[in-house]
Amino acid sequence: MTGEHPERTSSESRFTAESWHGGYYELGLVLGPVSDPHADDRLGQAVRAVWSHADLSGPYPHRLFSTSDQRIDIASAPTGLASLYGVVRLSFGATALSTIIVREEAEPFEDWLYVSLPLGELSRILPAVDGYPVPPDDDGSYWTPTVDAFLLSVAETVAECASFDRGFIGWEVSGFSYENRTPVPEERAFGVLLGEGNRFTYYPATLAER
Repeated sequence: MTGEHPERTSSESRFTAESWHGGYYELGLVLGPVSDPHADDRLGQAVRAVWSHADLSGPYPHRLFSTSDQRIDIASAPTGLASLYGVVRLSFGATALSTIIVREEAEPFEDWLYVSLPLGELSRILPAVDGYPVPPDDDGSYWTPTVDAFLLSVAETVAECASFDRGFIGWEVSGFSYENRTPVPEERAFGVLLGEGNRFTYYPATLAER
């Protein structure tokens, strides 16, 4: 899913430090081994694919950006630029989003790409969200399906350009390993994506408490 970036208003395009607090609801993709000779190319393709998504505006090099700032030319952005920031439009409003690259320096030495929505900004447009962990009376059922669908569409956009081994959607998925891939647990707090070439199979989360 690609297209022109949506127009932004000043209220959508500037965030405070608090916008990025409270943890993240995110998509984490394991792209493959850092040692792969094509790892840099694969990582660059994946990052560019994310920011080509039609519902995103950006990216910017720092999280407190404004409309007067210069966007990064994602076509030539170096993979060493670990974090990028922008805006995503969802059905309930525009909110902050970041992509984060992690190249593991310990076993299993894999490249991760995170697409993360900070709960601080989500809670501004949806006050019941609060931060992570969410309050006991918020199971996320009224907003997580919308965010899950968006993150799943991002994974589809990435898969068209760059293969990934596996992925996860949910609260704070960073560092969740699940190296064996199968069998997928019947009870799972995260949505699980198992990649195969330029396609993947998605297993939604089965636990209400996410």
